Amino acid sequence: MGRVDEFQPDKEIVLDTERIAGMPDQIKGGLLMAMTSACRKHGCHWTELVWDVKIENNEPVIRVKHVPN
Repeated sequence: MGRVDEFQPDKEIVLDTERIAGMPDQIKGGLLMAMTSACRKHGCHWTELVWDVKIENNEPVIRVKHVPN
């Protein structure tokens, strides 16, 4: 098995309370991790990301996209 790095979400990311209302904590955590990963990958600030969460086949699908200002 390969090496496993500890990965923590960026504590500065602020999710829109209206968009996450009623969202389970597990999905919020996944969203924060996906946004943190996207920021690292693209070398950008979290405000340059757009995201959505949809349920497909009873599973959450998180999409995060970098949109440069």
